[in-house]
Amino acid sequence: MSMIQSDGGVVDESIAPGQDDGIFTSTTAARWGMTYQEYLNVRKALDSKLKRPLSWYEDEYGKEFIVKIFDFESGVEGYDKDSFQWDIAKTYGLASDPYRTSGGGTSGPTKAEQYAAAAAAIRNMSMSLGYADFTEDNIQALARTVVNGDWSSDQLNDYLVSGAMSNWDTLKGGQLTGAVDQIKARASQQLVMVSDATARQWAARLVSGEMTEEGLTSLLQQQATARFGWAADVISKGITMEDFLAPSRDRIAQELEIDPRELSLTDPKIMSMLTVNDPKGGQRVATDTELVMAARKDGRWKSTAGARNTTAAAAQMLRQYLEGY
Repeated sequence: MSMIQSDGGVVDESIAPGQDDGIFTSTTAARWGMTYQEYLNVRKALDSKLKRPLSWYEDEYGKEFIVKIFDFESGVEGYDKDSFQWDIAKTYGLASDPYRTSGGGTSGPTKAEQYAAAAAAIRNMSMSLGYADFTEDNIQALARTVVNGDWSSDQLNDYLVSGAMSNWDTLKGGQLTGAVDQIKARASQQLVMVSDATARQWAARLVSGEMTEEGLTSLLQQQATARFGWAADVISKGITMEDFLAPSRDRIAQELEIDPRELSLTDPKIMSMLTVNDPKGGQRVATDTELVMAARKDGRWKSTAGARNTTAAAAQMLRQYLEGY
């Protein structure tokens, strides 16, 4: 079987046994108009032109990748250099297209490579933000804007964070929602209330780098100090209000014979049991005796075993007194 070349010559489509390597086949040989020896010569030339030997790309991306390169070399696809490199990068998900028609990779990244690298960065950043609805078309369009506008990484990060914030309800996990959860948890440790809106604003600043972890810690300490001025010295040492008051809360829970987790430190009633307004020294944490007394004033204490034992002991003492013992 044979085919007629454009110059009128004839190329034999049949190939010898052992020449078919999955890339050079009777079909591709005819499409490229190459003999087996010409195919080998092009492979050798490509080993010098590419950043790595052709066999490396074959192992990494498969035979179809090599076939596409030969299609370009033989002029089958009709690509120009930039559009071909863009197609390679898009098809194989390469952050930087390794194929260079200029040879040796010494001329710097092409526009297509810059677009591909920017798209990969946008894709990774949007995924890390949980911005799942950021479509591939949006990614490619933004990549061109980033490259052509010579954006810095900070500009890109700010743009993506702003976009994610505007589409909060579509976020699926990611850094922003994770930061909100972190802020809420840390505010809770300081017994400070932070609204959803404020937590989101702080989360955006954390993710964009405008606020540091240390800055968040300092901010929450200031909020806690403003609310619990009497514990300012403790807070300044890095101890959270939750940690500071937990032993007192546990003592009340012990007296009420309940799980300490049933007592919320943000409940004003519980806080009034944990602290005392001392006329001499102002507000302070309650002593153990004061904690027990406060617990026994709670309606739940009457149903505890401790209350029954105390009542029984008191009754026994009264009976002995009345009976003259």
